[in-house]
Amino acid sequence: MARPRLELGTYGEIKVTHKTDGSYRARAYLRDLDGQRREVTYSDRTERAAKAGLKAELTRRVTRGLQSSATLGQATQLWLAELPKLGYRPSSERVYRSIAERNLVKGSLRDMPLASITAGTITRFVQNVTEESGPGAAKTARTLLRYVLTYAVNEGALHTNPAQGLRIRASTSERAQIDAGKERSEGWELHEGSRALTDNEQRALLDYVGQDPTARAHNLDLLVYLLAGTGTRIGEALALRWKDVDLTKKTVTVQATVVRLTGRGLVIQEEPKTSSSRRVITLPAWLLSEVESRKAERQPSPDEPVCLSAKGCLRDPSNTNRELQTVVFNPSGFGWMRPHNFRKSVATHLDERGLSAREIAGHLGHKNPSLTQDVYMDRRAMASTAGANL
Repeated sequence: MARPRLELGTYGEIKVTHKTDGSYRARAYLRDLDGQRREVTYSDRTERAAKAGLKAELTRRVTRGLQSSATLGQATQLWLAELPKLGYRPSSERVYRSIAERNLVKGSLRDMPLASITAGTITRFVQNVTEESGPGAAKTARTLLRYVLTYAVNEGALHTNPAQGLRIRASTSERAQIDAGKERSEGWELHEGSRALTDNEQRALLDYVGQDPTARAHNLDLLVYLLAGTGTRIGEALALRWKDVDLTKKTVTVQATVVRLTGRGLVIQEEPKTSSSRRVITLPAWLLSEVESRKAERQPSPDEPVCLSAKGCLRDPSNTNRELQTVVFNPSGFGWMRPHNFRKSVATHLDERGLSAREIAGHLGHKNPSLTQDVYMDRRAMASTAGANL
């Protein structure tokens, strides 16, 4: 039986082949607008990216540019095809693509024409994502929606971007999630998962790590010391190499982070999270001593990571988070701890010692000191002394 003829502007089955250079080639036959049947191909690093790029190219071929009648899902596919050209870091591109595909290409608005999207539509969309996936995912989805609609404006499919400048008030459920991480009662009675360590708690935790043979066997003791003594992000700490350590100047240079990339695995990305994250940190005396003794013991090469796994490999941040929880935090009685608590602890301790918000922001790698004040400085420190100044 003969294969049914493709209608104008439609395409057949998408087939993917794995090329010898490791990339993927997606292809399909399109019944073009002049009636001719043509093969269209698209290659990319992964099978999913090749398919997405081919779909975007097929859509572009039949629409001859984005039109207002196009749906949000179609516009998002076209924007995703342009994503590799926009200069995002590979790790950011991977996150953007995942969230855009889940919430925009396949989400509740995927079949809505661009011209029908309003501020009210966007508000309801963001609130739905918040309830399903949490405030963090909703914030990113809203940002990507704005990018896609800006792309539609630039392509002439929309006159204005309904997401531009839109402020969305937190819903009752979202405010409840946010409030759950704030003080549950007055004074020192804070939600533990969001607070800094006290000086006594930090000493107790570091003493435990220094004396626990299991933590040493897993090569976690030096990592805990670095997190507690520098306030770096865990990906930054795992990306530190011995060439970044200057024992003479008593500093470490933060200039990379560890990420897992599709098709490449675990790599050291030679750019930290943001441009402000590139910085030089002075080591406290107690940490300098630990780093000196570990270097003398291991005699490492300059390119070797400071915090290797027990097998001598580059550490995965996600796996290391779980390992810290099971090997260090839970057994030591700090089960509420997460590695990010060390950043809050460092910010709070520096604040208690009189450093300005701008100085602390520079130490943590923040561009905006207000973020450091609002999120990383534990308000207990301010509340305990404010009354004496009235």
